[in-house]
Amino acid sequence: MVQEAHPISSIVYNLRISQTTKRFAFDNHILNNSLSVTFYSQFRKTYTDVFLRTSGILGTYIYLKPSYYIQVDAAGGNIKKTSCILDQSQNQSDDILFSAGYSFNPTQDTRITCSGLLGIPTHQDKSLNEPQFGFGHIGLGTQLDAAVLLTNDAQNTLRSAARYIYFFKHSTPFEDNWYTFSTSNLVDLFVAYNHRWSTQRIELGYNPTFAFKALIHPHVQTIINQTNFIRSNFFGSYRYNFAIAEHPSAITTALSYGFDHKPKTTGYARMVTAWFSWDIQF
Repeated sequence: MVQEAHPISSIVYNLRISQTTKRFAFDNHILNNSLSVTFYSQFRKTYTDVFLRTSGILGTYIYLKPSYYIQVDAAGGNIKKTSCILDQSQNQSDDILFSAGYSFNPTQDTRITCSGLLGIPTHQDKSLNEPQFGFGHIGLGTQLDAAVLLTNDAQNTLRSAARYIYFFKHSTPFEDNWYTFSTSNLVDLFVAYNHRWSTQRIELGYNPTFAFKALIHPHVQTIINQTNFIRSNFFGSYRYNFAIAEHPSAITTALSYGFDHKPKTTGYARMVTAWFSWDIQF
């Protein structure tokens, strides 16, 4: 019988990268279309000395109007798991994430955005057999964003977000058996301070994540214990804005560090993610 699930890595569901990417389109809204390309690397180490490395590229398209937006995220790359007994590596695509939202200003210094999200898997979930990109399950969610100006000159801003994702259960193969598996519900919180001067911006923030109500049938308690987690991530980013042939553009570099509060056995003791983005409006 299967005793553990292999690591799952997803960049399209990474709220820290999503928020820093979306920030350029919302803060520099001159044209309706925004395209960004993000290169990322992530290194993770479990409490039991299993190492996971992922690296690849994320593409994001945003169509933006003053009161609403539509966004599509797609990614792919290489994922490698290394332990004392086995090395596994493969190239794979992530899920495709569709987002759409409505924005409004309840006060002069506050902006609220309500969004719906739909994640579509690009491959079957085989996380009981091997490490993989993407959750491999249809995801349906909602997100609430808020931006508050702290100073009248708009140089200092507080950003926050709350997101909930429900992953539908699906049949997953392992050896000669099939399991009905769901990789749990996901709740993300996000809070960040932004400081802008001239054509530059820095952002410092915190992103806790909660995964709960994992499901597998026939029931395997070790899978449930491993899939549910409580995680903290701290991050910082730097962005420089410029123009290319009168098209607003920007580059962003960012770094985050995180760890799992739970579980302490198979959870991650250390997580480091670095990414570099180029954005342009057209």
